Amino acid sequence: MEGYFIKEKDPKKRIELIDFLESKGYALDPDESRSRQEIETGTLPIVVDDAEKVYRMMGNVTAAAAAAGSGKVITVDEFYQKMGISEKAAENG
Repeated sequence: MEGYFIKEKDPKKRIELIDFLESKGYALDPDESRSRQEIETGTLPIVVDDAEKVYRMMGNVTAAAAAAGSGKVITVDEFYQKMGISEKAAENG
């Protein structure tokens, strides 16, 4: 997978992130068993797959811990920086 593991527990920021992703052509992974609303209110990292242009929530706490231990989990702010935009610009679409 080419992409990001994004750690954010604030539902408002999770909603903004998903709105941003969808505005850029990403969609909820069709294999994801949880709804968008469950992802918005969840606490596990959001997985953004650049190759497939989909997002989903990480499967479980064990997977999240393994990803964190590998140093591959980033914050929403770090994600926006990698995308070359400020968080404020992301909030405005």
